[in-house]
Amino acid sequence: MDEAKGRNVSAQMGLRIMGTIGILMAAYEEHELTSDEVRECVNGLQRAGRHIGQRHYQMLLSRLKD
Repeated sequence: MDEAKGRNVSAQMGLRIMGTIGILMAAYEEHELTSDEVRECVNGLQRAGRHIGQRHYQMLLSRLKD
């Protein structure tokens, strides 16, 4: 699926849009993942060649408590 098209349709339907970083933050905030596990996930995504925007990455790191 074209991600941009899917996001547009979702927004038109009034659905909340959440990306990978948002999902990881939600899991952390709900105590499903530790800060170390979130960092491991992000590092694994980066090693696999997935792009993580610097702004979102910094936001994520600033919200994690050690």
